[in-house]
Amino acid sequence: MHFSLTIPLLCALPFTLAACGGAGPTTPSPTPAPTALPTPAPVNYAPVISAWQAKLQQFLSAQQLAGLSIAVVDGDRVVWAQGLGVADLASGQPATADTLFRVGSISKLFTATAVMQLVEQQQWQLEQSLPSLLPGFSVQSRFAANASAAQQSVTLRRVLSHHAGLPEEVVACLQQYDAALTRCSQGVELAHRPGEQFAYSNYGIDLLGAALAQHYRQPFTELIRSQVLLPLGMRQSSFAPASAPFNRYAQAHAGRQAVGYQNDYDHMPAGGLWSSANEMSRFLRFAVNGGQLEGQQVLQRASLQQMWQAQNPDTPLDLDCQTGLGWFANECGAPKLGDGWRVVQHGGSTKLFNAELSVQPEHKLGVFIAVNGDDQDQLSQLARDLLADLLKQKTGQAVKKTTLPAAQITQPSAAELQRYAGWYYLHSIDLPAAALLLKVQQGQLLAQSADPTAPAIPLQRDQDGWYRLQGLSDVRIQLQTLAGREMLVAQTSDGRALHSERLQAQPLSAAWQQRIATQLQVDDVTLSWEVLDGLLLLLANDQPLYFIEPLDDQTAVVAGQGRGRGDVLRFTDTGVLYQGLGIENARFIRDTY
Repeated sequence: MHFSLTIPLLCALPFTLAACGGAGPTTPSPTPAPTALPTPAPVNYAPVISAWQAKLQQFLSAQQLAGLSIAVVDGDRVVWAQGLGVADLASGQPATADTLFRVGSISKLFTATAVMQLVEQQQWQLEQSLPSLLPGFSVQSRFAANASAAQQSVTLRRVLSHHAGLPEEVVACLQQYDAALTRCSQGVELAHRPGEQFAYSNYGIDLLGAALAQHYRQPFTELIRSQVLLPLGMRQSSFAPASAPFNRYAQAHAGRQAVGYQNDYDHMPAGGLWSSANEMSRFLRFAVNGGQLEGQQVLQRASLQQMWQAQNPDTPLDLDCQTGLGWFANECGAPKLGDGWRVVQHGGSTKLFNAELSVQPEHKLGVFIAVNGDDQDQLSQLARDLLADLLKQKTGQAVKKTTLPAAQITQPSAAELQRYAGWYYLHSIDLPAAALLLKVQQGQLLAQSADPTAPAIPLQRDQDGWYRLQGLSDVRIQLQTLAGREMLVAQTSDGRALHSERLQAQPLSAAWQQRIATQLQVDDVTLSWEVLDGLLLLLANDQPLYFIEPLDDQTAVVAGQGRGRGDVLRFTDTGVLYQGLGIENARFIRDTY
């Protein structure tokens, strides 16, 4: 664009006609030797690093965390790689830039890179169905016209972007990999209509790992090392447990209590990678430099850019969440960097290890932070705040983020208030049975939890038709119809996201009336039922588990949309067949936290 604009403008000037055409022939002048442009001096990040070293020490102390690993890159330059605190409180072993932390779902970026290598080699296609690449794996779908259509709907593109409709978990397949995972994955029930919404699925990424293992005829832990980790020079990083000297590993901690080495994990391709600040800095350099590291093109620039492009631009239920291929193409509900600043990212959590990786592509800045404790939400904010300081140091521009407009309270009509009244099921994997009751009293909308003893909190309508909790200015909600569903949408300065879905009471058949009058034993867990204003609630050991929507006399699904929702339960004369009730409750039912 620069040249197409500049050359015509120059040609409008009389003394440039000879160079642009339209004048008589002239004797060309000798071409001068090109003048080398000076190399820009490296940005001095020392003040930022010094301030953040103090800030992170305060963070570890305030959050009762043992240790932390951090890496920062600017282009091909490692700006900062360090360990802070300790790798193991019991021994006092310090955390260093070489200490291996479990990075959780950041592992998905490596699995996705291996998939995209095959795509760019034209051995796989993004529109190819996963069942066609993984013989033995098949799905059942209440959304498809026939079995063939069901298989074709689960494409690589959709699996990589979490839009294939696969469940969050399949309980029988936890800690199963490669061929074993394939054997337990025949006839898996889809939880959502493929392509309709973002529904995070660890299980789907594990299936990609099994397909890669079948393609390369190697265990996943070996092929990912040969195809991705070693080309990146990440020689100590591994998906295989205890592949490095044991004292290189950070130990898991619950607060200030050492728990020990977290060996097994339910999902190796989806979350099993161990890595360090030094080695994650190599991955960051690969990412910000267009798939190249130290002269080796591990992935083509076009492939990496495609991974960073939103795959869901016309998906109403996703609102402001943009999912790429393996990567998130924006903050997607996590803290936002700032207006006009792009971020591609992924976080990771295995409960007692948490990590965050964020890249600002245009300025080639990358940040990785990991802790050996439970504080994922704080890490997302830390990574964005650090990126903001790095950008200001590099560009001289302060990163600013628009806040919600100040509320001007308006009075809604009685009809609008009544439209909001009802039960809503929260869109949250962390709060599986969380429900919200909106009710109208004396011309005011009140919000109350499922606990009848909890106080009702007034909601006030602002000038834009959104509702805010009284005294709370940084979040507001609005009832919207999305993809034919009535959803409460939440808006903050970080964007819009699903808050909850309205639950609709339905009459129960005689079979269901009989079923809910009895209890069901699953291993050492007692399943029972409660009817709440016509809504069916499943309890485990008398604790609320999920709201359930019957489909017919033998089948029901977990109510709601998104991660951990839509799972199918089939009831038989001898019990209940379930493939997964979401990650936390799958573990709860199995009693193996």
